[in-house]
Amino acid sequence: MGSALLALIANGVVSAVNIANVRGNQGKIRSMARIQTTRSKFIPMLTIRETCRLCDSRDSRVVLELPPTPIGDRYTETPEPDVERFPLTLIRCTACGLLQLREVIDPETLYGHYRYRTGESLGLSAYFDRYVAEIAPVMVTNRMRPHVVDIGSNDGTLLRAFQRRGYIATGVDPIGGPDTLQGAWSLTASKLMRGANGQADIITANNVLANADDVHGFMEGVRNLLAPDGIFVCETGSGPDLISSRLYDCIYHEHLSYFGLNQLRVLFGRHGLKIIKAVHTESKGGCLRIIASHGGDGEGVLSDLALEQRDASRLEEAGFRRHLENTKLEVKRWLVQHPERVWHFGYGASVGVTTLRYALGLGGKINPFLDDNQSRRGLFVPGAPVQVFMSDELYERPAHASVVILLAWRYADVILAKHQAFLEAGGVILQPLPTLTVHTAESYARRILATGNPRTA
Repeated sequence: MGSALLALIANGVVSAVNIANVRGNQGKIRSMARIQTTRSKFIPMLTIRETCRLCDSRDSRVVLELPPTPIGDRYTETPEPDVERFPLTLIRCTACGLLQLREVIDPETLYGHYRYRTGESLGLSAYFDRYVAEIAPVMVTNRMRPHVVDIGSNDGTLLRAFQRRGYIATGVDPIGGPDTLQGAWSLTASKLMRGANGQADIITANNVLANADDVHGFMEGVRNLLAPDGIFVCETGSGPDLISSRLYDCIYHEHLSYFGLNQLRVLFGRHGLKIIKAVHTESKGGCLRIIASHGGDGEGVLSDLALEQRDASRLEEAGFRRHLENTKLEVKRWLVQHPERVWHFGYGASVGVTTLRYALGLGGKINPFLDDNQSRRGLFVPGAPVQVFMSDELYERPAHASVVILLAWRYADVILAKHQAFLEAGGVILQPLPTLTVHTAESYARRILATGNPRTA
């Protein structure tokens, strides 16, 4: 890391970095200083967008209106049953097709209790090692030690993956950290980093573009910092996957946009970047990884992925809404029909689990929650006096009287293998998504026979 950047951090100059992306495009945001919640409390930190983040159109339609929800990652040391609940509405711009949230929470409120750390996500460290190996052949710089900047570097997991391969890697993130400029990404942050270390050969942005309300300011920062022969690698949740794969737990207040390939091509083109490679990854249920460079109008070189990345129709959006409502009813019906299961455990303590807890109407039906992440142990879930325990707490109750509602459903294979003993003792694991599945000892045995691997669906 350059001494100039270290000096900026040490001397507090980073306070110049704009940490409130939500305040960009002020002329296009209507301040809602007195939005009323369902409990007659006023929320001073919420704004409602009146225009599309990408194309500025005022025409949109509602895709899914979820129940008012606390900030999803607000897991706290003491219970906060009366914490504010914010509206959560997914809309689609009818002009450009971008899926996006209508509501924007002020960043200081949204990230005030931010606990997520990249290295705690199951399999993500190994994923980033593969990520670095896959993008290295695309880089064309002649530098012996290329300079990488990671936007939203969090705990530095990706920085370390680059550093292990000999790269000079620095980050920018509101939580700060080693080799990291503390603050949110913006054109101002970009200029600070360019002044300290020069332009970057590689800029990475993994699941952070979706968090920016001012996407054009975000991209201007990228264009300023990227070297003339550099590459920008952006991985972001796929809007088409969100609908087709029923990724309801990917909808929460941090994620403001859900891009398709066409929307990314338009966005990059408006800021002088062209897409040179686009691939689909399975990370977080379905992401797009885009590699772009300077020049052109954004047309670039695209694979057959362009044909697959189709915006959902109104009919498919209606099915998306209906599936969630049907799942909610099915879960409720199963619990009513099995009164002998008096212990209702929830499995998962993530931001997405908060969305599902409210969307499925499980707010008062689960106690306690279980998770395998030590950093969540003993915390209270957002908006309820319910604690998180390590998953071995499951064995402190009679299995035949217990049901686990598996809200961390994308980790079902690992969790089922870990708790085979619970199933064999008479326990049931109820998995609501992607379709309601009831796991018992018998069904798990059939699963192993069919696949030969307990961790393979």
